[in-house]
Amino acid sequence: MRQLKIKMHGEVQGVGMRIALRAEAKRQGLVGWVTNAPDGTVEALSIGNEAALKELLGWAERGGGFTTVSGVEADWQEVTEDFAEYAIV
Repeated sequence: MRQLKIKMHGEVQGVGMRIALRAEAKRQGLVGWVTNAPDGTVEALSIGNEAALKELLGWAERGGGFTTVSGVEADWQEVTEDFAEYAIV
């Protein structure tokens, strides 16, 4: 199990990114959260197996819904959180 924090830049707020990312994360069997950050980015913390996290990262780089992603920051971490589902916060 690994933990991945993603920060997505571009036109990512108000265009369905959180809903689309949560759906993709759930499809990959991941748990965690996604939120709109005050700086206009969308941040997500995801936990699961590394292959699924890599799939989610690739998806985030392409964007989903009506988003235009201009950049993604990825921070691979050891698991420090425990979640039962994938939430929009």
